[in-house]
Amino acid sequence: MHADFARDLTPRELEDYELHESTTGQTLQRRLAGVATTDEQQRAVYRLQREFDDRFALVFDLSPPALWERMKVQDVLRQKIRSVLSDAAFATWLNAEDPSFGAMRGLAAEKGLPRVAGDELWRIKNEWTLRKLEIAAQQGLSPEQRNAMQAAWVGQIRSRVAVLVGADALAPGVEALAWLPVAR
Repeated sequence: MHADFARDLTPRELEDYELHESTTGQTLQRRLAGVATTDEQQRAVYRLQREFDDRFALVFDLSPPALWERMKVQDVLRQKIRSVLSDAAFATWLNAEDPSFGAMRGLAAEKGLPRVAGDELWRIKNEWTLRKLEIAAQQGLSPEQRNAMQAAWVGQIRSRVAVLVGADALAPGVEALAWLPVAR
C-alpha cells in the first residue's frame, strides 16, 4: 500500500499523509497538541522522529548494550528536536514523551525554584539512566567492580540532586524522585 501511495503522490503529499496517518505522525500530533508550531517545524520533528522510529520501533533487544545505544540515540534526537522547537513547544513535547519531566518541574516549583531547576533535574535523571546502562553494558567487569561503579554513580547523582533541590528531597516518598536509588 505504501508503494502505491509513493507512486501516486508527490513526495510532499506522501509526507502530508504520513504526518497525519502514520504511527509516528499521530504520536507527533499528540505530543504537540495545543502548541503553536509551524508546518515546517512539525515536518522537521516528524522526519527526526521517523528516523528514530524506523531504527528502533520494532527492536525488542532489551540487553544493556542495546538499551544503552537506544538511549544515546534518543538523547541526540531530543537535542535535534530541541533545536527545531520553541522552549514552550519543546517542554510540551518532553512532558508528553516522559511525564516525569512535568513532575520534575513540579518539584522545583514546590521548592520555590525556577523552572530551569526542574529541567536540570530531568537532565540529571537521564544522565543517571544513561550511565547506569553504560555500566551494565561494559564487558569484563566483575560483579564487585560493577557494584562499586554503580554505587559511586549513585552517590554522585544523589549529591547533585541534593545540591539542586535540597537534601530533604532525598527522603523516601518524593514521587518526582522515585527514579533516584537509595544510597548504598
